[in-house]
Amino acid sequence: PRGRRACPGHARGAREGGGVVSVGERIYLLDVSSVQRGIDWDRVVEHDPGAAFGRSPGRIRGVVAKASEGSKGADSRTREHIEGARLAGLSVGVYHFARVSGLPEQQADQVLAHALDLGDDPGELPVWLDLEEQGAAARLGGANAYVDWITCWAERIRERGYRPAAYSAPVYGAE
Repeated sequence: PRGRRACPGHARGAREGGGVVSVGERIYLLDVSSVQRGIDWDRVVEHDPGAAFGRSPGRIRGVVAKASEGSKGADSRTREHIEGARLAGLSVGVYHFARVSGLPEQQADQVLAHALDLGDDPGELPVWLDLEEQGAAARLGGANAYVDWITCWAERIRERGYRPAAYSAPVYGAE
């Protein structure tokens, strides 16, 4: 779009789209970080988060483990979470908690470097960007600049051969 900053060294243009597959029940993903310790993965597999939150019934089918945040180092429990989730039969992926004080390309490289340091690829799921930093858009100069930051992160992930995805909570929707 006009007026948006291009990411240095990145071509802009059409992207191949992914699809959503309907399987008759809602599919939930769980994000975990070093804050969660001693996860009972059997309970995770049996849990119906839809019932807990008054939404469509479904099961947790995948886990995204925090790999990094901003310019900080790696999350200390990423390997533990990925191994536990896989043993429980869940699909896995990694996420990066965005901090707009750093460059998006460097943060994309960081999440991939940590995931690959685990001796594995980032997983079956996309590489996720967790967008829950309060005031991020304002610190970057507005919503368009925030979209540009997110786009640059996603383009770097795609450039490295992985599928990017992003999530947030409704409370951050105004960002």
